[in-house]
Amino acid sequence: MPIDEWHSAEKRKSANPSQWKRNVIKKSIATGKGYLNYKGREIGERKTGPDCCCKKYKCFVQINEEDRKLILENFNKLEETYVQTVYLGGLIKTENVEKERSKTGTGKKRSCSHKYYIKLGNRNIQICRNGFASIHGISKKRVDNVAKEYRDPTVTTPAQSNRGKHQNRPNRIPSEWVSKVDSHIRSFPRRESHYGKNKSSRYYLSPELNIKRMYELYLKKHELGLEASAKPIVSFDFYYRYFKQNFKYSFGSPRSDTCKKCDMLSNKLKDKTLDNDETQQIQIEKSLHQAKADTFFVDLKEKSQLALNNEECEVLTFDYQQNMPLPKIPTGEAFYKRQLWAYNFCIHSAKTGIAHFYLYDETIG
Repeated sequence: MPIDEWHSAEKRKSANPSQWKRNVIKKSIATGKGYLNYKGREIGERKTGPDCCCKKYKCFVQINEEDRKLILENFNKLEETYVQTVYLGGLIKTENVEKERSKTGTGKKRSCSHKYYIKLGNRNIQICRNGFASIHGISKKRVDNVAKEYRDPTVTTPAQSNRGKHQNRPNRIPSEWVSKVDSHIRSFPRRESHYGKNKSSRYYLSPELNIKRMYELYLKKHELGLEASAKPIVSFDFYYRYFKQNFKYSFGSPRSDTCKKCDMLSNKLKDKTLDNDETQQIQIEKSLHQAKADTFFVDLKEKSQLALNNEECEVLTFDYQQNMPLPKIPTGEAFYKRQLWAYNFCIHSAKTGIAHFYLYDETIG
């Protein structure tokens, strides 16, 4: 089957787990916001439940509407379910049963009883279970589940949830195929920047390559024997993600002519921990540095113009131009070979407008 049927040539975006549907739903539940569930049904935001009409504690009388609203807001600010469970557990007190009241003698005996409290300032106000659930906008079942976590008096924090942490992964790609992907990516010759080897740990592959082309070469090398109707064991998405997550590789040559100080100051300005004074100081330093650079180029332009009119003046500029891999051919086998790099050193005369080039390969220097 043609390769293009199994993957698209569109540019892949980096994964953003916070935007995944299940994570959006999970966070919305924890923070009490409205959301669409998996069936597309709209679920409203968390609200205070109905009055429990408790005659013993008079829960909704002891805690007025303003306090109930504040309690719910603070509860929703605890954006993780586990943190909320710890908070609720701290408001539940577990005690031994003082008196058994089983009428028939066959009923299930309770091993403990629970008391529920609401903390307002320095006061701990005891309320009933139904009122506790209503004020926090949660179900009675959740209250019972939290209480179960604290039945043992030695327990100080609830156990972490193990949901989603099983090892049953039927669609996981076998490790032997992952190793093939890894070795295939490493089989391509890589190189460092010719200009700034000490500036970056990133390596560069041939400019004739891209991830799509590499994946096509992988299929030809490792999965060519599959039936025409068979789906590749390693998908393009997996190959792409593995490449991005495990290799600091780019294609072509780096932007090595960028100014080191400009890059440093630009990165500093991205620091969100800086205060206004520090940010302003860095911006001033960057503006001053760029002004000096502009002055240099203005001076270069003036001197170049002077060289045209003055026989005793000459302006020479020196520059390394783009490096070139040799041979430059699209044959698949060539990508696995170590290519020879050619360097082009240019000297330009402002007086004559003539440029002289010194072309040499890496075997010379």
